[in-house]
Amino acid sequence: MCVNGAPDVNMELIWDRILRIYYRANPNGSRFTNITLSMFCSVDHPRATFPRLKGKAAEVKALMPALVWAFGMVMQTGNDQHDQILSALKCSEHLDAVMDDHKTDNTLPADVAETFKQAGFAMNVFMNALCQHYGHMGINAMYLFNIVPKNHFLCHICLQAQYLNPRLAWCYMGEDMMHHMRRLGAGCARGNDPVRASQKLMYWYRQGLSLVIVDRKRLLRL
Repeated sequence: MCVNGAPDVNMELIWDRILRIYYRANPNGSRFTNITLSMFCSVDHPRATFPRLKGKAAEVKALMPALVWAFGMVMQTGNDQHDQILSALKCSEHLDAVMDDHKTDNTLPADVAETFKQAGFAMNVFMNALCQHYGHMGINAMYLFNIVPKNHFLCHICLQAQYLNPRLAWCYMGEDMMHHMRRLGAGCARGNDPVRASQKLMYWYRQGLSLVIVDRKRLLRL
């Protein structure tokens, strides 16, 4: 995305295609419109930080089909790494599609669960291959195709898909919960040692949870 500290003009052209062409043909109420170069790299230090795609969960999720389309337009035919990138994107798109198609199911049908598992494991294989490839080239692979604990968690979710719908096991709501807990934890840490901070955090978490439970019971009575 950045070359010698300057933005690659191709990124602007690709993003323009997504907004002007793809979303016009495929309208989406959650489309990702507010994207900036800083989400991919620092202009002054392009290889100093991880890419950070900042947006709402629905926007990030809705962006995947657009990325598949856009990358398919610009990839180099016959380039193994480009083929792996496209395959990884398609696997991610398939995972989202399965969960959309089975929103109300507690479990996935056996055949659907099998394809879900294959897509999840294949995506991790492609990401790992890309990480190793660019690492051997001397490029900091951590910042290109970063393997994180969530990749490992995804494998467990895929293995359990036949017995538990992935929507019930892991979703973007967990990310939102982590955001709120971090703010609560920061407030409880002031003036307390780690033990007392943890106790205070759990006290206020219980108070908040009790309000949620009471509110839901009230709604059920209505």
